[in-house]
Amino acid sequence: MRQAFSIPSLRALWLGQGISQFGNVFLSIAAFWILQLRSPYLLVAAGVVIALPQLFAFLGGVLVDHFGAWRLMVLTDLVRAGSVTLVLIGALADPTITPYLLLVALALVTLGGALFSPAESTLLPEVVSGDQLVAANGLMQGTYQTVNLVGAAAGGAALAVIGLGVILGFDAGSFLISAASLLFVAAASRGKTAPADTAAISWRAIREGLAAAREMRWLIQTVPVIALTNLLFMGAFITMSYWVHHVLHGTVVSFGFFEAAFPGGAISGYLLASSLARRPAWLVVSVSAAVQGALMIAFALWPAFWPELFLLAVSGVMSGILNATAFAVIQRLIPEAVRGRVMGMMLTLFSIATPLGPLLAGGFFALHLSLVFLWLAAGAAMILLALVWGLSKDVRLAMAAGLAGSAASSA
Repeated sequence: MRQAFSIPSLRALWLGQGISQFGNVFLSIAAFWILQLRSPYLLVAAGVVIALPQLFAFLGGVLVDHFGAWRLMVLTDLVRAGSVTLVLIGALADPTITPYLLLVALALVTLGGALFSPAESTLLPEVVSGDQLVAANGLMQGTYQTVNLVGAAAGGAALAVIGLGVILGFDAGSFLISAASLLFVAAASRGKTAPADTAAISWRAIREGLAAAREMRWLIQTVPVIALTNLLFMGAFITMSYWVHHVLHGTVVSFGFFEAAFPGGAISGYLLASSLARRPAWLVVSVSAAVQGALMIAFALWPAFWPELFLLAVSGVMSGILNATAFAVIQRLIPEAVRGRVMGMMLTLFSIATPLGPLLAGGFFALHLSLVFLWLAAGAAMILLALVWGLSKDVRLAMAAGLAGSAASSA
């Protein structure tokens, strides 16, 4: 990981995205706490508005392949900065509509992220060599989780001390800093664009991406269970503030610590992922998923502050190992010419059930069902995902090929 960090372009990308993520975490903590105080159904609405934009990740992938990853990232940062600034002005002008403006802010920031994520995933292999890709993914994702940890822990106190207006202003400014940091990415990477015959947003471009994805049998096999897992996990995690407040009888500060526990563990997971890079990827991913599922089941059955905080942290470790390993292999498997479109489509397919998660949580609230069953189902789905990864021959072969390609490029 130290070798990857020595690359100036990666350092610039790392710094800008770390600062930008701080603003996003502060906004998220403040918004979720304010909304759940007003109504649990506004909390459900927040889950919907941050989930629906993820379905546009495929559109972001199409734009990446046509305009280039670097250009799209800069434009997205600038648009998000302007959008959050307008929300801040509206909240100052009429504080009574603040909860609804927070929903707008969450939707706009998440939509920008849906377009930004395929671009970042596409730019990273252009910035670092293949043998450094696992370390680079671990560095970037570990940084996000570190920021989530610190930001979540401080987010509740920030809302009480500096207020929502300052938080919105900081979030808008962080996007401007992110855009500026991208100017330091090497011209050789930021200048890459699609071939001249690649269409922009058209049926042709979409069909090419779909055709490339259909050839990946491992993707077709895993999409349904990934969608189910995301559905249940989104439904469970969107209720976290309600769980802390009403089940554990905690405060906004307690909620901040719970929000920090998972990313705190994930930091260690991303660091450990590099040391596991030589082991079979399918084994690393399936074991991590199985352990994470078991921990979520224990979380549901042990409603006490410190045990649940510990279980979330260890679950984060497993998630960090899983994500860094699987993502690096996937990036190696996708041809560069269609990488943006396929990555965007994958992010869309992986999250296609996510918008239903908050609605599922809303159903639990409306029917007065115990949230324990939602957490149990999320853990069971993760174990099912581990079985698919572990038992599918196509998945194992694809992941082995990905790591073999990475090793060959470093030889």
